[in-house]
Amino acid sequence: MNKIGYAVFGRPRGHVVKSNGLFKELDLDNSLYLKDAHIILNNKEQVIMVRRIPTNLNDLDNKDGYLVVLYEHGLQQLENRAGGYVGSAICFKENAVDATKLAQGLFHLFYRDKKTRGC
Repeated sequence: MNKIGYAVFGRPRGHVVKSNGLFKELDLDNSLYLKDAHIILNNKEQVIMVRRIPTNLNDLDNKDGYLVVLYEHGLQQLENRAGGYVGSAICFKENAVDATKLAQGLFHLFYRDKKTRGC
C-alpha cells in the first residue's frame, strides 16, 4: 500500500478529480466533493480541510491517516453560477510532517496545477 497520494480537482461543471497513490487505493476521490449546502466559496476565498481517515478498510475505527484539502473559488470560463471550486489534496499515513511543510506542499501542488491550466 502507498503511504501518500495526491489529487487535483474542480467543479466548475461536474466534479472532476485526477489522483494517484493512496487516493486511488482508498477510493477517496468522492470525499473531495464540497456540498453547496455546507460551504459556497466567494471570489478569492479559500478553505482548508484537515480530516483523520482510516487507511485500513477492515478497521474503520483506526484513523491512522490524514486527508488535507485546499479548496478555492473557481468558475467555468464565462460562467457565473455559484458553487464552483478548484483545489488540491494530499492524503498520507505514517510519518506525519509539521503543519507548515504540509501547507507548503498543498499550495505548491495547487498553484502548479493552476499554472499548467493557464489560470
